[in-house]
Amino acid sequence: MKMGHSASLLEEIEMDEEERFSAATIAKFQNDPAFYKKFAQTLEMDSNIKFAISLIAGSPQQAWALGKTKEFMAAMLRGNEELCRQLIPDFPLGCKRLTPAPGYLESFHDPRVSLHTDAIKRFVPQGIVLANDEVLEVDAIICATGFDSSFRPAFPLVGRQGNLQDVWSEQIPKAYMSLAVAGLPNYFKFLGPNAPVVQGDVFTLSEHIATYIANTIHKCQTQGIRSIVPSEAAVEDYFEHITAVMPRTVFAGGCRSWYKQGEVDGPVTGLYPGSRMHFIRLLEHFRGEDWEYTYENARQNRFAYLGNGFTAPEMAMLKAGAPGS
Repeated sequence: MKMGHSASLLEEIEMDEEERFSAATIAKFQNDPAFYKKFAQTLEMDSNIKFAISLIAGSPQQAWALGKTKEFMAAMLRGNEELCRQLIPDFPLGCKRLTPAPGYLESFHDPRVSLHTDAIKRFVPQGIVLANDEVLEVDAIICATGFDSSFRPAFPLVGRQGNLQDVWSEQIPKAYMSLAVAGLPNYFKFLGPNAPVVQGDVFTLSEHIATYIANTIHKCQTQGIRSIVPSEAAVEDYFEHITAVMPRTVFAGGCRSWYKQGEVDGPVTGLYPGSRMHFIRLLEHFRGEDWEYTYENARQNRFAYLGNGFTAPEMAMLKAGAPGS
């Protein structure tokens, strides 16, 4: 059996009846590293493109993915009209975080399981009181209330504009390319506001962010830069563009999500309005005009790091007494 991907390379991959790689395929991966690398790259690119395109609100790909997902959920609920009505949402696929949760929908067929969608009013010794005053007697309560998605730092970070904890509590979190903050020199972070955290694995993304940060630090170390910070104008322009493009995505759909800090109509601060590859391409180019620099000396020529006009290896040769010196 072949994998159902359009790319010819992926169609060459044999799978067994349980949708696992066949012994022949595993052997080919082991004996042909170049083929294995190309397969991994093709698979990632294929899935990234399809996933990214499906995030465009109103696109044919989004409609197809939404329809298939609803069919799958209905099948897991065995066509129970009441369960389907309460559990299958109408908002776009991807508006909230996708959670496959194997076994969850199937559990509603267990006679020991009942579904209650009313809000919780309060806890009492017997269990839970719902908004309709119904009392659910339970032995244990598991609170799945999510996590802090405000981007507010866990400890004080004091910069030129005050404590970032206060700034991001009172205002919409804004960051330059998700990794630097206006008014906070020499501060870099991973996966800050508007990073593409759901568009692919965060490990590869974090590697690219780390490379960008390391290159920036190298620039500071070699060019006598004491501090570096994105300008307020650059951060505002970046946020303005993000905000303008976001409505075309499903992230801005009519659902309550952590992407919007728990709001239905709030600004999307949790995600990037494009593909992961698009963001990675952005990281490949350092926009020097977006940054403000403070040099080691009050008045330092920005080209002072050029030194005496010779490279370090050349100077080492001169000091070692190279022939003709």
